[in-house]
Amino acid sequence: MWASRSRSWSRRARYVAEDAAALVDVSYEPLPAASDCRAALAENAPRVHRKAPHNLAAEFKLGYGEVEQAFAQAPRRLRRQFWLHRGGSHSVECRGLVARHDETEDRLTVWSSTQTPHAGRQMLCDLLGHHEKQVRVIAPEIGGGFGPKLVFYPEEAATVVAAMLLRRPVSGSEDRREHFVATTQERDQYWDVEIAFDETARHPWACAGA
Repeated sequence: MWASRSRSWSRRARYVAEDAAALVDVSYEPLPAASDCRAALAENAPRVHRKAPHNLAAEFKLGYGEVEQAFAQAPRRLRRQFWLHRGGSHSVECRGLVARHDETEDRLTVWSSTQTPHAGRQMLCDLLGHHEKQVRVIAPEIGGGFGPKLVFYPEEAATVVAAMLLRRPVSGSEDRREHFVATTQERDQYWDVEIAFDETARHPWACAGA
């Protein structure tokens, strides 16, 4: 629950709402899922998007220099496999923003705990049909980012729209529990790595990964 509030909204209301949410009884229908990224690439894996042909989001190859030649001539080669678990970044300050709409100038100002204020401005312009001169996004000291604050989240847009509809400044922020649940996390990673080096093991000739 992303908490948005105007100046007249009591801080107590947030705690009351969180307590009330625990009393809501929701019925869920479990759907097939693939929790491992490799399993998600299997031909019969459950699809994240029903209309998508598969779960592969992107695939690309990178190379530099004569890799095959370097590996063929190297006195030593080492191959290892690594697995990196899903991780979450927890900055000192969770995500939050304040939005204010000036009706006289038809100008929107947003103070956001974001790492990408220009991308956030462009997203708001696209969503609202505004010219970039009508939207200003300010990134003050954000209390850390580590990646999750690169993303523009739907609740940010909802807070901005609320400020425009209510004709008053509106703030939105998440608490630590909400950060665990709703903020983007680092993905699982599998690495197949091979390195080629000389007899001294001090000067790698080449490195390849997949």
